[in-house]
Amino acid sequence: MSLVGLGAISCENALTVGIDLTLQNDSSSFTAFYEIFPSGEAFNFSDISFAAGDIVTVNITAATATNATSGTAFIINQSTGQTASKHIHTGSMCGADVEWTVQGLFENGTTTLAPIVDFGTVDFTDVSAETLSGPVGVSDAAIFDMEPGHTVISSVTVSSSSVGIDFL
Repeated sequence: MSLVGLGAISCENALTVGIDLTLQNDSSSFTAFYEIFPSGEAFNFSDISFAAGDIVTVNITAATATNATSGTAFIINQSTGQTASKHIHTGSMCGADVEWTVQGLFENGTTTLAPIVDFGTVDFTDVSAETLSGPVGVSDAAIFDMEPGHTVISSVTVSSSSVGIDFL
């Protein structure tokens, strides 16, 4: 799963938007979703589809500049021209952080982490974040590598406008 999140690291309430990759019987499928925290409720965008290699734009906009209780999630498949959006009520979001993430999932409602498959490279390009004070650079971002079983399986690179995540 790769996603963009608003407030998901340091805030009680958060909103994430992303694409879930499912591999089953050597077949892959992609689903766009949004998730609300702390409830963990996740919902799919049913009116947009994806394929491997598609270029995707994700945007999360808080409804107000401070203590927003809702936001709008936009997801655009630049490769096909399809778009989807949803206005979402979240609870008060602090907006203290933004994340660009690739993460594993749990197996069918359990607390067991599903095996993480080789996802190749996920590139987040033209990334930006903005607060009331103006744009915030991403080059000083905190980096968290994927480390299931104490073995690092990802490598993250950050520049002024991109985040790259490679499977090792």
